[in-house]
Amino acid sequence: MSEINKINEKKSIISLIVSLICSIITIIVLLYLISISFHTADLSDKIKDIYVFPIYTFAPEPCERILFISGMIMFPVCQLLWYLFFLKLPFLNNQHANNINIIYKSLIFFCFFIMSILFIFSIINTHDVAIMFYMQGKVILFGVLSLLCSYLFVYTNINTLWVYRVLNILSYVFIFITMLFCLFTIYNFSDDYPFIMHFESIFYPILEVSQGKEGLVDFVPLYGLYPHFLQPFFKIIGYTIFNFSFLMGFLLFLSFFILYIFLNEITRSRLIAVLGFFTLLWYNYFYGKYLLLRLLNLSDPYFQYHPVRFLFPCLYIYLTWKYFNKKNIYLYYSLFIICPVACLWNFDTGIVVSLSYMFILIYQELCEHNLILAGKKIAWHLISGFSFFI
Repeated sequence: MSEINKINEKKSIISLIVSLICSIITIIVLLYLISISFHTADLSDKIKDIYVFPIYTFAPEPCERILFISGMIMFPVCQLLWYLFFLKLPFLNNQHANNINIIYKSLIFFCFFIMSILFIFSIINTHDVAIMFYMQGKVILFGVLSLLCSYLFVYTNINTLWVYRVLNILSYVFIFITMLFCLFTIYNFSDDYPFIMHFESIFYPILEVSQGKEGLVDFVPLYGLYPHFLQPFFKIIGYTIFNFSFLMGFLLFLSFFILYIFLNEITRSRLIAVLGFFTLLWYNYFYGKYLLLRLLNLSDPYFQYHPVRFLFPCLYIYLTWKYFNKKNIYLYYSLFIICPVACLWNFDTGIVVSLSYMFILIYQELCEHNLILAGKKIAWHLISGFSFFI
């Protein structure tokens, strides 16, 4: 790789990291403004008289849904705008190669340092006062580990075959463990209220469909029409608690497996791909399990998110990546088929998948063609998308 290409790559990474931080701050502010402006029946006075919990914990589900969908839609937009802004800053021009190198190395160190701090915070009870003294004694250790990881990232390139195999095996083992976390039977069914409430709301539609009832006609499923998609499998394996948890575990296994393949294909370094995947696996799945067990002594699978809301976004990310690399017409129309199916499976994430695919197609045409030609291609995308939805 030439020196100019290396500088451009570092400049892109710098802009990406800083834009990510700014996007997170922007989204937090925007979602806070949405939450305080959401008005329903004013029961705040009655809630204060009965409960000691903060008012915001009683936000109605429509508010929760608006925040979720708004965040999913606005975050990539904010990320893109901030990224383009920082990419055009004068001090990141190729003439300032020394500045770019210094900022790049500093940001890499900062990222590893923050990652180590966040990881320790996540596995220690944050309500414990002694944590501050614990953290003060470990800052130097965190700094040394961060410097070591930064050196490995910046100055080394691991290409050994046995390292690839070890990393692959570790990744597959942890993906398989996520599936095992989902398995349970009626004999180890928890009688905790959150467990019963969450499990009942996800399993009840399955039983209704098994009795020949239709979603949105005979009952209202809270999390989409996924029971109708799973009905053929249950006719084969049977409607039992274990079979249901096994099928949910398999779909979760498939979701994380797709993400792992995606990270391997999108990154040149297998080490970075695996570290990114382990971070995603920890904070997206195992961290929540750990907190429930440590703080509440509760093991709640919460299938509403894993895999019901998680499956189609993972599939969409991978297929979109493949399409924009190969420009395959079959992938193009396959994604238009997946989008309405995702909306039927679970509307919350399905609508985000559908809109994001349309927006990314529109953005591509605007970047690659003049306005007239881009308008024609965008019109075809819109017609194709609406045709498959209808």
